[in-house]
Amino acid sequence: MPRKSLFQRRPLLVLGIAFLVWLLLPGIIKTFFRSSIIELQAPSRQAASVVRDVQDYWALRTAGRNTLLRELSDLSRQNSYYQLRSQRISLLEEEIKRWEQLYNLPSHPEYHFEIARVVQRDSTTWWQEMTIRKGRQHGIREGAPVVFAGGVVGRIREVHLATSTVELLSSPGLRLSARISGKSRPLGFQGGGNRPFHTPTGKLDFIPINYQIPEETEPLVITTGLGGIFPEGLVIGRLTNLKESEETLFQAGQVRLDQRLNQIREVAVMIALEDSPQPTDEE
Repeated sequence: MPRKSLFQRRPLLVLGIAFLVWLLLPGIIKTFFRSSIIELQAPSRQAASVVRDVQDYWALRTAGRNTLLRELSDLSRQNSYYQLRSQRISLLEEEIKRWEQLYNLPSHPEYHFEIARVVQRDSTTWWQEMTIRKGRQHGIREGAPVVFAGGVVGRIREVHLATSTVELLSSPGLRLSARISGKSRPLGFQGGGNRPFHTPTGKLDFIPINYQIPEETEPLVITTGLGGIFPEGLVIGRLTNLKESEETLFQAGQVRLDQRLNQIREVAVMIALEDSPQPTDEE
């Protein structure tokens, strides 16, 4: 009877021993094994992402003529709009350079935008991240900001050869310096989670006790440029409501993030020009 009981418990004993050995392993060995597993999984994840892109392509090819005409009409309008915006931005950039030269001001750091497709998304309660289809060989570095048309997506947490892991803006582990649009006081932003079928949120701390949200408006929350990761002026979300924080001198506010974060399929990684890979003499 004891022998049979021991035989039945053998899988649990093996699992317990394996878990104990894993806990006793040095951190560098754990990191090596984890990186090796991710690198082995990367080709299959990339292949699945490419297959989805091909399916979308053929879905458009087989769409009806009227559907394609409507899509082309919408794209034409958007293209005209972006052309006007591009001209406006060019004029503003020239004006900024003129004032910088006039007052001998330092220029803002410039970035190269590396466009990448989303391979996989993991939005659990405690850990929220996504994997993109570009990595170390494309010049991406850990800590680089990730953005899209709606503002901040997150930051690069891990970089591998051909893939990278992005910690999302809604992750409770992501903190950054922010401010309310029209105000200069730096505040603290923290991801507030992303429950299924809900809009992702964040929390804004250290808001002055006398601040009130203007009626019928939700002010923008933007980055301050402090901390050396995110440049100034990137959109984080909108401040929706306030409540007293644990410290009576301040308030805490809820920030509504862009709902498109749940369905985003393409992002841009901001790489500082000094970090971009330089061409070699052999090329």
